[in-house]
Amino acid sequence: DKKKYMAGIKELLMTMFNSPHTYTRGTRTQEWTLTDVFYNWFGTATPSSLAVRDHDIETGYYPRFLISFFDPSDYKYQPIKHIRSDTRVAYKHLVSDIISLDLQLTGIDAPLKAILSDRALDLHNQMTEISEKRSVTAESVLRPFIGRLNDYSLKIATLLEYDQKRPRTDFIITDKTYLKARGITTVFYEDTVKFLDYIRSKGDYNYDRVKNIIRSEGEIARSNLLRKTRLQATKLTVITETLVETGEITYVDV
Repeated sequence: DKKKYMAGIKELLMTMFNSPHTYTRGTRTQEWTLTDVFYNWFGTATPSSLAVRDHDIETGYYPRFLISFFDPSDYKYQPIKHIRSDTRVAYKHLVSDIISLDLQLTGIDAPLKAILSDRALDLHNQMTEISEKRSVTAESVLRPFIGRLNDYSLKIATLLEYDQKRPRTDFIITDKTYLKARGITTVFYEDTVKFLDYIRSKGDYNYDRVKNIIRSEGEIARSNLLRKTRLQATKLTVITETLVETGEITYVDV
């Protein structure tokens, strides 16, 4: 069914982000199995093109992303001008260049291990404790993001350390690298707060409008819905697919 070809894609992406040892998916005629999945997704979009609902946050979909949010006043990484210059350089590298980082470990038979130094481990434990305390007092929409701050710090530190050394064997993450990663994570979190504030300031007007039209009509063809809402086709698709995923509407075959 072409209308439902994207159904379940968010759940699939969340499963892949958890790096399963094996994942099997198939059709009636063929089956595929993936092993040791490590999935990374870089993308850009305008805030208005994203359909962010509370459901997507509560289920953990959006909290699996690091969000870098800019508005016209944030030209050339202005949101990070208040942090240390070496962290700023690392951040700029992370968001601009790391997409081309060559992680093909040719000739290495076993996975490399990234080991925190004693001092870096102390910093990571502190970050975990800070995240837990923040989660208690934060508003509910931010808790899923805050709960992942320590994980993001560790992952970014691993990438930064590997990029600096390009090791062929197990390597140590230093406290200096972890501090940079923690600063970068803080910037991403601040951008996430800005992004959510922006999204919420726009409200769910179009979602409510689409739902109300569908409810009043009972059933309505997509072409008629486009005409009544005067939305762009791509925007309407995002809204309807989100409403289908949350169970608020269903597709009808005719």
